[in-house]
Amino acid sequence: MILILVLFRPTQEVAVNKDEIKVKLAEMGKMTSIEKRTAFWLVVAIVLWMTDTLHGVNIGWVTLIIAMLMAMPIIGNVLTAKDWASVPVQTLVFLTAAIAIGTVGGATGMNSWIAATLLPSTAPTSLFLLAGLITVIGIALHMVLGSVIAVMGVAAPAIIAFTSGAGINPIAPTLIVYMAIAAHYILPFQHLNILVGAAEDTGGYSQKETIKLGVPLIAVMFFTTMVVMVPWFSVIGLWK
Repeated sequence: MILILVLFRPTQEVAVNKDEIKVKLAEMGKMTSIEKRTAFWLVVAIVLWMTDTLHGVNIGWVTLIIAMLMAMPIIGNVLTAKDWASVPVQTLVFLTAAIAIGTVGGATGMNSWIAATLLPSTAPTSLFLLAGLITVIGIALHMVLGSVIAVMGVAAPAIIAFTSGAGINPIAPTLIVYMAIAAHYILPFQHLNILVGAAEDTGGYSQKETIKLGVPLIAVMFFTTMVVMVPWFSVIGLWK
């Protein structure tokens, strides 16, 4: 009953909310020239991001070019030197190195060695045990390498090869290993989203708070991969 009342609120309350929005907009006044330029360049960026397969320009270059245009005189004047100085260069360097780990691991044979060392010779017959094993492997690699992107570059190909003989759609183990890695972190550097906020001027939390939240989430992650994802994949036909 409460849910029904929430979903079907009286139209009078909706009208009041609309009036409040109109009042707030009136108080803000018309858009300034800098707000119009900002909106314009953001729209251009979104359109270019959505059509990257058509124009062939990498979204990274699109983002950099749009940011540079927003800093140009006359057509921009949105970004200033202070804005550029606030860019977390150390985070960008970390992300670049993390992405390179997977590629370097493939070229040097590290990925194959990790797969042969950590994975058993045969996959468990139980889908629940297999999902649990994939989760454990994802956590173990993430603790060592410390990067979601790097671990995906190492773990995903190995897990797909490991489960190929079991007649399982490769999408299922890939999504499980992704969930295990993306939802796991103990220290801030193990997840880019957490790392960005682990500062006084961003998220305001420290490594201590990250550990307090990250450790209990491991149990939630195992529940998700084994209790939620396995039955759902069986229902939609990815696992049989």
